[in-house]
Amino acid sequence: MAKKGVVTGCAGFIGSHLCDCLISEGWEVTGIDDLSVGDMKNISHLKGNPNFRFVNADVTRPEQFERIAIEGVDCVFHHAGKKMVFSVKEPEADLLTNIYGTLNMLRWSSRNNAKRFIMASSIAVYGNPKNPPSKESSAIMPTNPYGVSKYACEEYCRLWFREYKLPVVIFRYASVYGPRQAMNVGVVNAFIKRISSGEEITVFGDGNNTRAFTYVADIVQANLLAANTRDDSVFGEVFNVSMEKSVSINELVQAISRKLGKKPMIRHDKERVGEIKHMIADISKISNALKFKPSVSIKEGISRTVDYNEKGKL
Repeated sequence: MAKKGVVTGCAGFIGSHLCDCLISEGWEVTGIDDLSVGDMKNISHLKGNPNFRFVNADVTRPEQFERIAIEGVDCVFHHAGKKMVFSVKEPEADLLTNIYGTLNMLRWSSRNNAKRFIMASSIAVYGNPKNPPSKESSAIMPTNPYGVSKYACEEYCRLWFREYKLPVVIFRYASVYGPRQAMNVGVVNAFIKRISSGEEITVFGDGNNTRAFTYVADIVQANLLAANTRDDSVFGEVFNVSMEKSVSINELVQAISRKLGKKPMIRHDKERVGEIKHMIADISKISNALKFKPSVSIKEGISRTVDYNEKGKL
């Protein structure tokens, strides 16, 4: 019998890739998205697929999806949420979607007896760590509303595990990039677009800020490992999901330029409020517990993303 999965944010960047992988693995998938951020073109190829059902619903409005009853839900993959780049200007929307939306999905999952719940959090909860790389036990000191809201979501998940026995796994993602990411959200795609078209790019600060840019396929890999594991000890736990090495913004620009064969025009601006200087996470915990191993280097990831953007190869 096919496993049944529910993916919130299914028309978004990570959610759409996750839907693709689950279906390729034989899952029956129900995708939930209100299309406020997601784009139907990301899942248009799934139209007519007997193993995929799309539901247009907003996780902040439980009356829209409480009518959805699925018998035997094997896993809820909760990826609906506002992005970090918007949280400083729109903290109310960040709070509503990320925290209230997560609470609603936890309630729904309990009522529908979901066998497990995977929460998409972020290493933004660490803020500017004093001693990177950040471990799951490192201090929580977010520097923006997004990090605050994601940590609140984690606490709700832990509560639902302790008090309501919902098996949850919490993932803290690091700087995810790849095909289908919105150009106004991810720095990788934004730089690819502007350098490719000969436009000026803006680097905030001196460009030495570092990120553990993680290709979307590795994020999907982590989700599949958690969805399929038989190790109950992972429930109620939080795991960093990241590349093992970080690169600076300057190095990122150089890698993109080499792939495109174009010299970038760079304008430096002052650092943004809430900007995190160094985002790198220790992944020894997830490597040991779920045998996770990121496999896509920054060079290969950029190559795939450029090919997708230019030729629609992926």
